[in-house]
Amino acid sequence: MSRSATMLPLGTIGLERELMTNIDIYRANAAAQRLAAANATLPNRRAMHERSAESWEAMAASAADTIARATVNEAAKASGASR
Repeated sequence: MSRSATMLPLGTIGLERELMTNIDIYRANAAAQRLAAANATLPNRRAMHERSAESWEAMAASAADTIARATVNEAAKASGASR
């Protein structure tokens, strides 16, 4: 997916929309791949979905690490710390 954030309706017109971050999207994709793996009848197909889920989880972890580093960097800039 190439979107930075997605607005998804909660199901009823007029309700507020929930903002999903990249991390949420990656984790949702990992969960979908795990479900597909659980439902797969062929061993190679199951393994493919499991590898895909692991990749999505790695992407979510990487995005979370990037956000954490960016937060620390922004706090350092705000406090006047030098690079």
